[in-house]
Amino acid sequence: MGIGFISKFREDADTLSLLSGSIWSLAIKIGSAGLIYIMLVMLARAMPVAEYGRFGIVFNLASFMAVVGSMGIHTAILRWWGEYTAKGQPHLAVQALTWSFVMTLAGGLVASLLTYVLLRQLIPGQSQSFLIAGMLLIIPVVMAEFLASALRTQGMVIFSQLPKDILWRLLGIILASYFVFRSEYLTDVQALAFLSFFLAICIAPQIIVIFRVVAGHSGLSRIKIPSLKAEDWYRQLGPYWGLAVLYASTQYIDTVIVGAIISPEEAASYFAAARTAGLASLMLMASNMISAPLISKYFYSKDIAGLKKMLKTVALCISVPTIGILLCFLFLGEFLLALFDPAFVAAFPILLILACAHGFNALCGPSAYVLQLTGHAHINFRIMAASYGIGFLFQITSIFYLGAIGVALGSAFSILVLNLMSRYYCISKVGVDPTVAALFSRRELT
Repeated sequence: MGIGFISKFREDADTLSLLSGSIWSLAIKIGSAGLIYIMLVMLARAMPVAEYGRFGIVFNLASFMAVVGSMGIHTAILRWWGEYTAKGQPHLAVQALTWSFVMTLAGGLVASLLTYVLLRQLIPGQSQSFLIAGMLLIIPVVMAEFLASALRTQGMVIFSQLPKDILWRLLGIILASYFVFRSEYLTDVQALAFLSFFLAICIAPQIIVIFRVVAGHSGLSRIKIPSLKAEDWYRQLGPYWGLAVLYASTQYIDTVIVGAIISPEEAASYFAAARTAGLASLMLMASNMISAPLISKYFYSKDIAGLKKMLKTVALCISVPTIGILLCFLFLGEFLLALFDPAFVAAFPILLILACAHGFNALCGPSAYVLQLTGHAHINFRIMAASYGIGFLFQITSIFYLGAIGVALGSAFSILVLNLMSRYYCISKVGVDPTVAALFSRRELT
């Protein structure tokens, strides 16, 4: 059964493309995930626990506020450029790119000001330099995400990822290593300021390339955005923005809650545990880059059988390494936390809770993409809003009784409910099961 099951996939060119493409995508994801992990470990070793906790709060808040400031444009530009170029309207494509760049920059500025206000409330008594360093990180993070998407529309996949995912993280590692080897403390203000500066320098060449793309098509001086078209783009941003903010809230808000209600020291260990546990979703993130366009292709070609086969391939590729990662956390979790700081070993239960949640999310496959790309984005949004809303209420209630573990349980509960409901609607609305369960279903394997 197993050999025959796999041999069917070898006959499909798209499946082979998926497998070979996944190797490249996985290499990029592993490299970037490994570098950010090493960077955060080295920063933890270079900073006092309380300052690392404050850094973690700001780092996560900045990541979340960058999503808020992006307004979903970094996702929408992928659609607009492809749509207008496919329709033979390159001038509209350039107009959309120009409008997106300007609006992303404006959104980043607004988000940075909001971050300044939030930091004053969440971490009272901090210096002006700390607040400014925190807000300055927002703009380069917002622009980096948009530029990566904009460059992917031009076919520059490696160049779109290299500055932020590789170069920036390498510079962060070098910075932290310098302080560690000199046995000097790195302050939270210094860490935030340096990382903001490094990222701005890294994405500068990307901005130049985008300017050249625009100028090469029509010249910046002749770009005029029709007001009606801009209004249409505003309306289209809603679903992209809402889904991005909801997803980001589960990724970054936990540490902020722990730091604001308990202490920066507790936030430091939670931050380390959460970042480590997130590696359990690595295989899913890698496969999503390849599977997303194939989901759309098979569905709108009305090839449901091909869609099922592709999703089973994804499930097979994800399941084995994800289970391996979870076993590594079980036996090596305390060691991984001790890399940050020996005191963080106490967060091992939090690591296990979050790792199991992320592992379950990975084993449920690209269920969110299945709904979004088959005309059911509104269902996906409602599921996310409901599950994350319930989880958030659980977090802010249980934290007073269970501490940081209550926050982790709330996050895990959200992920569990989200994936179970997503699977239900994938089966009932689309007719496919994107989860690992499809591999064990006799009906699915026939």
